[in-house]
Amino acid sequence: MVHGVGGDDPHRLRILTYHGIEERPTGKWQVAREAFEAQMRFLRDAGYRTYTVAEILEKWPEPARRKERAVAITFDDGFLNNLTVACGVLARFGMKATFFIPTENIGVARRAPVSRALSSCSDSAMLCWNDLRKIRSMGHEIGSHSHSHDPVAALPRALAQQNVAHSKRLLESELKCQVVSFAYPYGHGGSFAPWTGEILRLEGFRAACTQMGGALSEGSDLLQLARIGIKGTDSLAVFRQKVSGSYDFLRWIG
Repeated sequence: MVHGVGGDDPHRLRILTYHGIEERPTGKWQVAREAFEAQMRFLRDAGYRTYTVAEILEKWPEPARRKERAVAITFDDGFLNNLTVACGVLARFGMKATFFIPTENIGVARRAPVSRALSSCSDSAMLCWNDLRKIRSMGHEIGSHSHSHDPVAALPRALAQQNVAHSKRLLESELKCQVVSFAYPYGHGGSFAPWTGEILRLEGFRAACTQMGGALSEGSDLLQLARIGIKGTDSLAVFRQKVSGSYDFLRWIG
């Protein structure tokens, strides 16, 4: 990883990607609670505004034009610790977030993930529908992360459309709300394409997040929005560099 090479510009909107927030993280995408608290404290103390992805859409393109310190905090995959750990930290620091859910893993009761792509997380409990309702009641947004967590662009077009459409219908039916945002599973260049944006638009999605780094601008494609991954190995100094733009030149942080 290269440190501090990009041009710093903290007054541009960036979307951050988290996965799990744990007391004792076990993988590179699992962030320790203590580290997450320090990151949220930094954002608050530095005067960062937080958006949900839906709020970015409502005000677009104004959030990309503003010269302000701002981030959108997002979580992928639907781990139970998003509710039991992350939401409490977010509330303490006055932050809001968007949670992207692969609906195949959500049931009436909490359970281990059933998606093949999340088999390495078999020791992690997933959110259930009542958990998602509670997260929504806290003022956060729920978005789709597909149904099966397969890379959308790797599926045949008809199956890809069925996959994303099913996730949207399930979320809207169970949560009684409109779902307008999507995050591509994996999020790198091979997991989305122009045609995947077309099917998302047809199914009623208005924004889709990738995992390609960078800040948002007025010219950003709303169906291929940049996001910056936050790892469990990131020090607070690295986190500060990521939100200020030092890592914008890295299109994929894996």
